[in-house]
Parts: sequence; C-alpha cells; structure tokens
Amino acid sequence: MLLKAEFEDFSQWATKKNLQINEEKTKQIRFSLNPDPESRCSCTNLSGIQNVTEIKILGVTFQKNGLLAKHVKNVLAHARSLLYLLKDIHHHQMPINEVNRLFESVILSRIRYAISVYGCDDAVLRKVDRFLEKCHDKNYCSERFSAYEILDRPQKEDRRLLQQVM
Repeated sequence: MLLKAEFEDFSQWATKKNLQINEEKTKQIRFSLNPDPESRCSCTNLSGIQNVTEIKILGVTFQKNGLLAKHVKNVLAHARSLLYLLKDIHHHQMPINEVNRLFESVILSRIRYAISVYGCDDAVLRKVDRFLEKCHDKNYCSERFSAYEILDRPQKEDRRLLQQVM
C-alpha cells in the first residue's frame, strides 16, 4: 500500500508542475532477492504501469534480483558478432594492427562501459576475462587485457592524477 501512496504523491506533484506521466513508457521494477516479491506487496499494478523483471537504463540492463548477468550476456553476445566482422575484415587483407585498433575502439570500449557497476560480481568478471583471453589468443588484440585490470585502471589513474595535482 505504501508504494501506491508514493505513486499517488508523485502523480500529484507532476500535476502541480504541469508534467504528464506517460503510462505507456513508464515501467515499474521491484528489486528483491526474493523470487516472488509481489507476495510481499499488496499492490500489483499501479494505474496501468507495466511491471517488468528487467530494465535498461543508460545502456545497462538491471535485473529485478539485482544481478547484472543479463547485461554482460548482451554485451558479450554483441562483441562476439563484432568479432566475426573483424575476422572477415582481416580476411580481406586489413592489417592486423588495424584489426587490433578496431577491437579496442569498438569491442573493448563496450566492455569498459559500466564495468564499475557490474564489476562487483566476480563470476561476471571471470566470464569477461575468459572472453578477453580468447580474443588475445585469436589475435584480435595484441595486448592481453584483464577484466580485473580494466576495473582497477581508472582508480589507479585517478590516484596518479591526484598525486600530480598535490
């Protein structure tokens, strides 16, 4: 009941500010480790707003159980399809250093995006790490990348920058 009251308060606030809530685009997700959180909440649907089990925000897929495995699965699936394209480009006489550069700019950048969010899950990082190892073994990248290193690199660079400033 509390959730419904909060939504009503939000609706009233939006009305006062001359804002309209587009219920077709509004989604509701309940984060919980309980497989059936609806059993603990008396309101199942608020004013026709769609209940979802996962939601994509700024390109990151959040699941209702709080895990980000689906996001990483999507990123790696997209990366694998791009690897096929890189393989085909290299087969058509593109130099390997250019293939490596494409790998870093197209695939590695997608892996880096939001790694600080999904990097707290060790199982997911191991999966990304295995993918990066395979990419190195197949010469898509000349440098051996580690998911753990990618996760730590911004913090190290921030510390280095802070030391330079100080």
